[in-house]
Amino acid sequence: MKSSKRLIDLKLCLLGLPAALAFFALYIVPFGITGWYSLLSNSFSRQFVGLQNYTRVLNNPNFRLAVKNTLIILLMTVGGASLLAGLLAYLLLRARRRILALSILVLPLFIPSVSITTLWQAAFHTSAFSSTGSAYCALVSLYLWKYSGTGAALLYAGLRGVERDILDAAALDGAGEVRTYLRISLPCVQANIGLMLLVLLMYAFQLYKESYLLFGAYPCRNMYMIQHYISNHFNKLNFQNVAASAVSLTVLSLLLYMLAYPLAGRERRRMKRLSGALLTLLLALFLLPAVVLTLLSFLPSQTAQAIFQQEFAALGGLRLSTEQFVRALSDREYGRQFYNSAMLTGVSLALAMPVALGAGLFLSRLPRRWQRALLALYVLSLLSPFQIIMLPVYKLSLLTGLYDSPWSVILLNVFAPIGPVAVCMLLRTVDDSQWEAASLETDSALKILRYVLLPQITPGLAALGLVYFAQVWNMVEQPLILLPDARLRPLSTAFNDIIKSSTDYAFAGALLYALPVLAFYLIAAAAAGSRKKH
Repeated sequence: MKSSKRLIDLKLCLLGLPAALAFFALYIVPFGITGWYSLLSNSFSRQFVGLQNYTRVLNNPNFRLAVKNTLIILLMTVGGASLLAGLLAYLLLRARRRILALSILVLPLFIPSVSITTLWQAAFHTSAFSSTGSAYCALVSLYLWKYSGTGAALLYAGLRGVERDILDAAALDGAGEVRTYLRISLPCVQANIGLMLLVLLMYAFQLYKESYLLFGAYPCRNMYMIQHYISNHFNKLNFQNVAASAVSLTVLSLLLYMLAYPLAGRERRRMKRLSGALLTLLLALFLLPAVVLTLLSFLPSQTAQAIFQQEFAALGGLRLSTEQFVRALSDREYGRQFYNSAMLTGVSLALAMPVALGAGLFLSRLPRRWQRALLALYVLSLLSPFQIIMLPVYKLSLLTGLYDSPWSVILLNVFAPIGPVAVCMLLRTVDDSQWEAASLETDSALKILRYVLLPQITPGLAALGLVYFAQVWNMVEQPLILLPDARLRPLSTAFNDIIKSSTDYAFAGALLYALPVLAFYLIAAAAAGSRKKH
């Protein structure tokens, strides 16, 4: 029996080996190349200079400023999101319609940044902000709105598994609900807290996308982060500074995650009412940006612009109109960029799901020691922003002839690390007895995959597909570097230019760009709700 099971494990590993090797070629090898470039004088002579590049970068006042700003922004975003996620998770435990509440909280994650930043730009006047405080408010509030709900969902998933006997014992000892939550429930879900911090840090290090959309490539002094420093030096072809600063960013991200470890009676009816009211208020705030964007899209363009320019005297009477939608749909440039987004996302999603399944199978059937080591590499690549591997990927695309080709972006998304990690986690939920029983019935790895594994992880794969869709639809950095031809770029990179040249359909254009992801999300949420009810 053991030999049969080992044979099946070997076959399943072989199914996913090519995907794992491709991931190493596109993500792990570039890490090593970046480290090697950081030790050379330049890309042409390739003279070994040791730590001279690091010394020059660390002595650069702009780099030190970027490090300081990055740490401040990370503290504000991750710290604020963690506290808000903890509060939301506490309220979710006492909510009645939890599925609806969770759907609202996770919804912002799937609204493209390019769409919602249009609203933030208008609200905070980021094109000409007058103070650092307003810039901080714009960036931090956008992060909290977009990612706090996801952190709450991850934390809530663990809190539901806390044994009821422990909570009842605390209540008998006279501990209040808040004290029980802080002193007992949270310490029981440290794994979920660690996962939440990992996810929030991952999104925080990728905040360059939102910063670029809000403030451009050269923001104000106090919003200038390491990602800006790397990207700007890349544009100046200063590859050694790029490599040294990218390695420094990698070290910083790892240190922050390792240090980010959580520290560790009133009347119940009154507390329950208060929790319900507070949760309702927070859910309304999470929905508000999407509602406002929708309402502004159905106003005449002049009226919508006047509202955010606070020119209320020029408003007159409010009336609904499809003027913005007509202008957006009649703009050929907008249509072409929208098509590029759809093409890149569709092809990437169609190829990424089977690749993720194969690589996840490879990881899940490895011996535990090897599995932990490889998962650590996958998590490292997940935590790192694109700027760290930007230079090697750029040179690899030139070498392979894929530069300025949509396939350079597609391949990066197809072999992205999030898929294999998610599939491996899903496969861990399958009981070992089912593996052994299936290996006795057949020695076909494909049959076991089709009839035993896939039926059990299909809901998780559907959620993964939704995450893939939103991630590719929302990408900015990769096309900016790998697609210099503006005609090939997706709308996520060109939207700001389109809005600047034609402001008469800004809000409708943003809403139209968000609709495919929102439709995908609502269908998935409805399917999950019906499955739960059934």
